[in-house]
Amino acid sequence: MSNRPGNGYPHARYGKSGVATVSVEKSSLARAFKVLDTMIKAFEARHYNVGFGDDGKKGLYVEIFDEKLEIIIREPTKRVDHVLTPGELARKKEYGWDIHTRYDYVPTGNLVLELNGTGYGSADARVADTKTKRIEDRLNEFVVKGTQAAWKLRERRLIREEERRLYEIKWREQEDRERKKKEAIRRRNLLLLEAERFAKAKELREYVAAVRKSVKTGEQITEVREWLEWAAKIADSLDPTIGGYSEIGGK
Repeated sequence: MSNRPGNGYPHARYGKSGVATVSVEKSSLARAFKVLDTMIKAFEARHYNVGFGDDGKKGLYVEIFDEKLEIIIREPTKRVDHVLTPGELARKKEYGWDIHTRYDYVPTGNLVLELNGTGYGSADARVADTKTKRIEDRLNEFVVKGTQAAWKLRERRLIREEERRLYEIKWREQEDRERKKKEAIRRRNLLLLEAERFAKAKELREYVAAVRKSVKTGEQITEVREWLEWAAKIADSLDPTIGGYSEIGGK
């Protein structure tokens, strides 16, 4: 429990992990915990799991339709004009002025019971004390509202999950299209490169053949034989048909 003096909110606050979220005036604590106890029993009688958050969330939760909703009980305050204390009056009289808060927030004595399944400020289900009914008399109404809220949360969650599933399918399809496009470009470039190498190898062989034909005597052939063999190897190294095509038969 923490009671922070001077903040204008004289409430006892509970809300750590493993502790119910209760924000009420100290004089209302006994009633608040009694309401919580009755509420827990009402949920459990309907076979809803009640426990404390184990996933990084704070407070007491009820699980309905696989949705966790935090149970919160609080006491609203009302804002009233601040009435100067004797000390403030004395300082004002002595110095001609005094710094003080403009408003005070005082407890109303009324309690509000809420369920919050989104983690945001607005409640998904809520009942409050009225002029004719206290929340103790509205617990069945609260359970019904909580069940309806959980169902709506479940529907929204399923919609989000389906949207996420469809998005992932679309994303994977796009990735596959991109992969196939890149692969097609790679194969095209490789084909053009191999065609270019084949043409160059053919050109070299024609040149080697022309050189061999130009040699007139056996003595001259002996002199250029080493060069002819070297040039033929260069042509073979360029020829993609020697040793198998890169894109034919999986080679």
